[in-house]
Amino acid sequence: MKKKIILLGSIGGIVVVIITIWALIAGVGFLQKQFPEWTKWGETIVRETIKKAEDAFNGTIEKAKESIAGADRKG
Repeated sequence: MKKKIILLGSIGGIVVVIITIWALIAGVGFLQKQFPEWTKWGETIVRETIKKAEDAFNGTIEKAKESIAGADRKG
């Protein structure tokens, strides 16, 4: 009886190790395939955000220049 339990435990352990190794290999393959797409997507988001920030910042700079020029004329 003890031998059967040890045998079943060993088989179960081997199955767990095999499944773990398979999951690691599959995960690495998935990441190698998907990572370039993720980085392109992230790069697009960053570019759009930077462009919006630059547009907003440039608008603010223009308004500040106009305000300063207007204040100089009045003063």
